[in-house]
Amino acid sequence: MTKKRSNFLFLILFLITFSIYAFPTEYFDTESSQTEEDILDKKEFHLFNENLIKVQDSRTGVITRKYYSGHDKMKIYTMGHVNEEVSYAKDLLGIEAGAAFKLKWFWVHGFLSQHRSKFRTITENRSVPGNTFNPEAEENVIREGENNETLSTIGLGLGLRAKLNLSFFPTDKIFHTASAYVTYNELDESFRNRKYLGAGFKAVYGLEHRPWTSFFYGPAFSYNFAIVQRGAINNLEDSNDRRLYLSYLTLGFLLGIYF
Repeated sequence: MTKKRSNFLFLILFLITFSIYAFPTEYFDTESSQTEEDILDKKEFHLFNENLIKVQDSRTGVITRKYYSGHDKMKIYTMGHVNEEVSYAKDLLGIEAGAAFKLKWFWVHGFLSQHRSKFRTITENRSVPGNTFNPEAEENVIREGENNETLSTIGLGLGLRAKLNLSFFPTDKIFHTASAYVTYNELDESFRNRKYLGAGFKAVYGLEHRPWTSFFYGPAFSYNFAIVQRGAINNLEDSNDRRLYLSYLTLGFLLGIYF
């Protein structure tokens, strides 16, 4: 599968998920005063996107604790990233740290990340014919795909979370999430030894498994796009001469805690 096609398919999946869970289809009384026992006895207290997590003793199978996910207020997490093409996984390696706060049924997210990547994995040489009056224009610069680049990103966005409803795999411990971010990016490009700065967006779809009431882990897929540009080298350059377009898909694994 080509890079552009895989990115397109991920965006379609993300948009479908986001539209389905943008608003709860059921709304019931979920005041924080309701205990876990109340929720267990009265199923109408369940929201479409929440669940009652039951922790069992590994030896006896007895339920030792119950926790309603609707009581979650915030979470913190760390995530590792690799290139989504598994055979070239090491061509992009990254680390991310983030936090999210619940606002009714939405979550407000923020994150910081840094990636080490091959040039070809996150962008490509400009294919538009170059500006013949400016030899420094990006259209006239050909980089090797193997060049190593460093990309740092900060982002702020909104997310949704819903319990995973599968008739063939009943579980109260797995949730899926969708989030979208506005980002600011700094590319430390090695070929020209210059920094490229600019805004972009990020879309993430993930799964969270909660073996205990607060701890969670799981996989996540993210699509990233940004337009970055460097400072002018000479007075012949306009902004288009200085731009690079970043577009890449990553596979991540996250660990986190709810509060």
